[in-house]
Amino acid sequence: MLTKLKLIRLKKGLKAKEVARDAKIDASWYCRIENGQHDRGMPSLETMQALANVLDVPVDSIFKAKYECKV
Repeated sequence: MLTKLKLIRLKKGLKAKEVARDAKIDASWYCRIENGQHDRGMPSLETMQALANVLDVPVDSIFKAKYECKV
């Protein structure tokens, strides 16, 4: 799931800081989410929805085994 987030972000040509800013979350927290570091716990559904909105993808695409980015 979490590496999928990075794949989608990279295919969209966005920087991690941009995604974090637009989702209104701390950039270091976004990087932890993206890298699967759960020292602060799992991200909430609201956080994942905000990230999906910024990335302009359905939230379930972050969790799917296969996602094709249509840019």
